[in-house]
Amino acid sequence: MKTPEMLVGCVCGAVPRNEKFPKGKVAVARWRRNRGWVVVCTRCGRVGEPGDCPANACARWEGRRYRHEP
Repeated sequence: MKTPEMLVGCVCGAVPRNEKFPKGKVAVARWRRNRGWVVVCTRCGRVGEPGDCPANACARWEGRRYRHEP
């Protein structure tokens, strides 16, 4: 099962935000309060499909399932 700590970077080249890269541009965030979790890239504006939990959102991001693309 994927966890937010195992998050992969964006196809635009942005790295995930974690302890190793505190200024990373890819992170997990809440999507419109009760609609779930998403992975967003602030560098290019790409947003992954919402998931029920952060791990589900990370798995969809890694599968390149996006809700919004630049």
